[in-house]
Formats: sequence, structure tokens, C-alpha cells
Amino acid sequence: GIDVPSGDDCYAAEATEIHRSLVAGRNVKIERQATDVDARGNWVRDVWVEQDDGRYVLVAHQLVEQGAATAGISEPNTRFASWLRGAEAVAQAEARGLWGACGETGTQSSDTPLAVTADGRRFSA
Repeated sequence: GIDVPSGDDCYAAEATEIHRSLVAGRNVKIERQATDVDARGNWVRDVWVEQDDGRYVLVAHQLVEQGAATAGISEPNTRFASWLRGAEAVAQAEARGLWGACGETGTQSSDTPLAVTADGRRFSA
């Protein structure tokens, strides 16, 4: 449900560091979305990370809220679409992350998975 800047994209290094700070060394839960894989063959999963108080938060929402990703909703994987679009609107209005660093349009890179497993399986949010 999100697009993350990558490679030479504006804000790619910062987005990678924000993502790392959200998940490194923490317990995560991975949930399958409506479809198993997207058109590019990436596994479509929601990733939840455990907080210090035991709550789990949606990593995609955290990334969009901080301006480290944009909402990239695709049918039929729309379970959190309005939540992500709302977070994106606030991040854009407040010029958070890529919205402040990269201009009005931000950046989108739909080919970048959020994670790749040791055996090469790719995960997208």
C-alpha cells in the first residue's frame, strides 16, 4: 500500500534510515493482504512492528506519516487505503520528509520492496 523512494530518488537514504529505525531489532508480525503477490511478483504483506509497550503499529502507516513513503494503493489490496491516504495528506500539508525535501510531488518508486528474505522473496507493504 505504499511507494518508497529508492536508489537515486530524492529522500531515498532518509527513508531507508527511517524504515531501519522502525523495525531493526524489533518483533514484527506479517499479514497477507487480499492478494498473495502483485503484478511484479512481489509478496503483498502488511508489516506490523511491536512497540516498547507491547502494541503493534503498521510500518506502512509510520513511513507515510513521517513522509518517508507515499500511499500507493492498488486494487484489491485496499484494507488501509483511507488511513494511509489520510496520513499522506497530513505529511504533505506539513511538509514532512520527502514532501519538504523533494517538492510538492514527492517521489514514488513502485518497484521497491520493503524487505527481501535470505532466499530472495520480496515483501511490499
